[in-house]
Amino acid sequence: MIYAVSVFFLNHNWKPWSEAETETISYNISVPDEGNSRELARLIMQQINLTGEMSWVNYNQNSNLISFPLDKPGLNKVIRANLSEGTAEVERQHTGVWDAMVFLHEMPGSHLVSIRGNWIYVRIWGWLADITVYFILFVTASGVYMWSVMKAEKKTGLIFLGLGFFSFFSIILTMLR
Repeated sequence: MIYAVSVFFLNHNWKPWSEAETETISYNISVPDEGNSRELARLIMQQINLTGEMSWVNYNQNSNLISFPLDKPGLNKVIRANLSEGTAEVERQHTGVWDAMVFLHEMPGSHLVSIRGNWIYVRIWGWLADITVYFILFVTASGVYMWSVMKAEKKTGLIFLGLGFFSFFSIILTMLR
């Protein structure tokens, strides 16, 4: 249901109402000013007790500044830390239920595969999405098998199967133009 409903919000960038409220909170941190950018981001997350899906890390070693987003369904955070000064700012934006559905629709995405699923709940969501797809494929295959065995429904089944193929290929051809 999340995929079915969120596709309208995703494809049309439709937001029935805006719930975005932004707040910024400052923290004192103490992390080393050297290291792998993802490791430094994780240390910052641990110190200020934050969780979420991290999609990228921007670490400028010359100025000792690091920034990265942490996303959850309906809540976006951007963390900006100055490692030299030992300060971090967390900008929180509550985006609401509609953006939460879009987040779940896109996760886990096919882009940035090497770092996707770094939050346990996104990994669980990915497994649930895979299980759902396999279940739908099983139901489809078993339905086609049952239809092929039942003699009384051959004509009706062929009509609907033909309409299904026709609508699928019509959509594909329309998208290719």
